[in-house]
Amino acid sequence: MPLYVLLVLLIPFSVVAEKTKGEQRIRIGAASSLQFALNEIAAAFSVETGHREPQIVYGSSGNLFRQIMQGAGFDIYISADSELVARLVSADKTVGQGMQFGLGGLVLYIGNSTQLESGMSLSGLRRALATGTVVRNEKAISFKLAIANPRHAPYGRAAQQALETLQLWQQARPHLVFGEKVSQAAQFVVSGAAEMALISRSLALSEPLRNAGHFIEIDSNNHKPVIQSMALLDGSSAASRDFFAFVQSSAQAENILQQYGLR
Repeated sequence: MPLYVLLVLLIPFSVVAEKTKGEQRIRIGAASSLQFALNEIAAAFSVETGHREPQIVYGSSGNLFRQIMQGAGFDIYISADSELVARLVSADKTVGQGMQFGLGGLVLYIGNSTQLESGMSLSGLRRALATGTVVRNEKAISFKLAIANPRHAPYGRAAQQALETLQLWQQARPHLVFGEKVSQAAQFVVSGAAEMALISRSLALSEPLRNAGHFIEIDSNNHKPVIQSMALLDGSSAASRDFFAFVQSSAQAENILQQYGLR
């Protein structure tokens, strides 16, 4: 067969193959609180279905919401704020109504080198805020308490609500440092830039954070529920719908969500 004929025959095949390959791509904008759980779910999905592993961009739920409203090319939005998903539905940005898949928890995360004088409890936090100090590496020091930015991060709002309910907000304010997302607030403790953080339970249960610190559960009555929700977005691919269904009904996804305290 002449070379030019072979090339003509191959070009359409290449275009179709590339198009099919592109259609299988899944791009997800997800709350950073879900980073470790979602990475495991994505890997399990790829093994189970043969789809390529989704590309996941992690950020605060509020910032991702704004990006989607401005036309960001995500197939799926996964949020720690169910109201943001509802707003996308109302704005006709979604396929269907979305779904709620988990309930988040708030914890006080404390680095391994930090001790609270009255013990590892909320009483210890109260005492630390009253004195303005904690013990770190056997020395009393002024401390930093990290939270996500309440303006666009659901766990930041939950942290502020909990401190206000516990009547600790005013005492805490001089000690606060803010992360753009809850995973950054956690990273402040891991890196030593802060002694404590109010973060999601799902992050605190991850192996890297369990190795770097420990946590105290915050009673959910102290803040509004942090409901994890997701939605398929306009223009999403068949592969994206498969991933959505996998999170919704797969036993593997269910087990991973339970492992990270989201059930």
